[in-house]
Amino acid sequence: MIAAGVLTLIGIPFTIATLNSPAGKSMLDQALSAQGTSASGIDTSSFINILVTVLVIFSVIFAGLYALVAFNVRKGKNWARILGTVFAGISLLGLTQIGMGTITILLGIAAIVLLYLPASAPYFRKAQPFANPYGQAPYGR
Repeated sequence: MIAAGVLTLIGIPFTIATLNSPAGKSMLDQALSAQGTSASGIDTSSFINILVTVLVIFSVIFAGLYALVAFNVRKGKNWARILGTVFAGISLLGLTQIGMGTITILLGIAAIVLLYLPASAPYFRKAQPFANPYGQAPYGR
């Protein structure tokens, strides 16, 4: 899971380079002209700046979520395993993209699959020390 988070951060410069390339600029320019945005005054360079800002913000948030889940899974928290499963299910919607995003999604899904193998199940079923600290029935019975 940590590898997926790191790949999310590594993908930022590649995506920025793609957006700033001549092919990326012409693609965005065609998309903006097809939408008829000339009346609203948005040019390609300002639109690229907005896209880069949104990209950086969401990539940092997703990398933080990967780290949150990974470190709590390492502590044996079952809620983190469930949250990672939910995130992996949502990330399946992004499998249509090609490139590093697909690798990131597949790494995250592979990590979740490994968490549900029979060998890892006892790690998440360990007894919690706060469940019954006195070792007797509730209320002193």
